[in-house]
Amino acid sequence: MADDLDGVIRLLRAGQDPGRGAWGLLAGSGRADAVEALVDCLEADAPGHVRTHVLEVLVDLAWGSGRRVLAQPAAVRAVVRAMASEHNPDARADGSFDDVWQHRTWKHQDAPHRFECYQAILEPLRAAAVPSAAEMLEGPPLPVTLEPGAANHGHVPCGAKPVAVKVVRSYGSHAQAPVLRGVVSSLGEAPVTRILAVEAWHHLAGADAVPAALHYLAEPALISQERRWSYLAPLEFLWPSALPQVIAALANEEYAVRSRAIGILRELGPTAVPALAGALREGTDWHILHNARELLAELDPAALELAEQERESLARGLSPAGEGPEGERGLSRAEGDDG
Repeated sequence: MADDLDGVIRLLRAGQDPGRGAWGLLAGSGRADAVEALVDCLEADAPGHVRTHVLEVLVDLAWGSGRRVLAQPAAVRAVVRAMASEHNPDARADGSFDDVWQHRTWKHQDAPHRFECYQAILEPLRAAAVPSAAEMLEGPPLPVTLEPGAANHGHVPCGAKPVAVKVVRSYGSHAQAPVLRGVVSSLGEAPVTRILAVEAWHHLAGADAVPAALHYLAEPALISQERRWSYLAPLEFLWPSALPQVIAALANEEYAVRSRAIGILRELGPTAVPALAGALREGTDWHILHNARELLAELDPAALELAEQERESLARGLSPAGEGPEGERGLSRAEGDDG
């Protein structure tokens, strides 16, 4: 083991393991040449245990004295390229994950931990990491697998593109929305990546993303994966801001889109009740009326009864309030019409 920093850097540049005690020395140095040597070692496809140690040290440096060096475009690109080289050769490019983790032959068994490290390195770089992450997302599809998560938390996505999506979502801007839309619309990407990209796209583009997002989410492959791995689809809490579009999707000509909209509204639960009641009270499309009735019957039967009464009152020319001055004026108009 080299016990001085210069010796450790020389060993790293030669692609050799500097020894157990050297990693702490590197983590505490903050020297630009040490950070550069670590990044070079990462790109050189070092052995698994060395690669893991390098990433763990880079995490410490990214959150501390090495952030300025790591935020340089060349360093960020190198880290992202190295992340893209981490993949499970057993994962299928079409995103079929069934039982993959049961017989996986990861390049190195601790690859899931290394993806966590990549994310921890890129997060403190913030906006500086966005161009390289977006560039990766525009590249060819990369495989993703699902790894067992913490207790009672199902599985978590393990792959380079899910990390890149999270970086762009957190620190990107509306300018990256087309990149995310491209990921969502790419049939070659893993469904998990596309599902995460829908949420990120909606985060950056707002309601503009909703109609197309509903269309993409109507694909059987996406619906299957989202339902099976529902923890991966942090979509529902975003939809309250887009309820009008979701309600309108209840009348979409494609059954799968209507089904997806029903699922969103059902999972929103009480949040969706006022919008559903309004759609039932004032709607004209048969699909919207039928689905709103069924959903309200599940979510809030009392709201269903009230909305039906108000709809009947509106049809007869009465005020929805049904009482008081407004109701009395509505009744007078109705009586006058009858006469």
